[in-house]
Amino acid sequence: MVNCCEGSCKSGISGRIARASGTCDNQADKLPEYRRITRVIIRNGRRSSFWLDVWHGNAPLSQSFPALLSHSTRQHCSVRQVKQAGLPLGLTPRLSSAAREDLAEVQDIIQQLELSSGMDQRIYSPNGHSETFSSSSLYQFLSSSNLPNCANWDFVWNNAALPRVQFFA
Repeated sequence: MVNCCEGSCKSGISGRIARASGTCDNQADKLPEYRRITRVIIRNGRRSSFWLDVWHGNAPLSQSFPALLSHSTRQHCSVRQVKQAGLPLGLTPRLSSAAREDLAEVQDIIQQLELSSGMDQRIYSPNGHSETFSSSSLYQFLSSSNLPNCANWDFVWNNAALPRVQFFA
């Protein structure tokens, strides 16, 4: 399991392959966008970021409690790790008054959270409300955002192949 302070591509043979191929960098670049269009229903909390995923309310806790986040030394912990160890474990010793207020609210959220044995569930939620995933809604979302085209964009989409063939490139 990934340590609180480690990224997913830091150790082992798969990590070395990912770093050598650049896969880790590409995935890391897309992760904020992925988190922006999904929300998480917490079950066991193992694969959900406490600060960065949307799992409580309509925004990640990093946006809802920025003062407290600025005092966190472990910003990549899972929901489960924070529930088991407690939040003060990853905070700097001296909190600002705003961070102390945020801490009280976040501790209430943690206390109310009940973990279960199932896997966390991600729901496609591009506009803040859950909806059934469809390729057309994802395409509309991605085409309306200002994401740069990938290096192979012209090769895939600007060629003589039929559109139904281009789709599988």
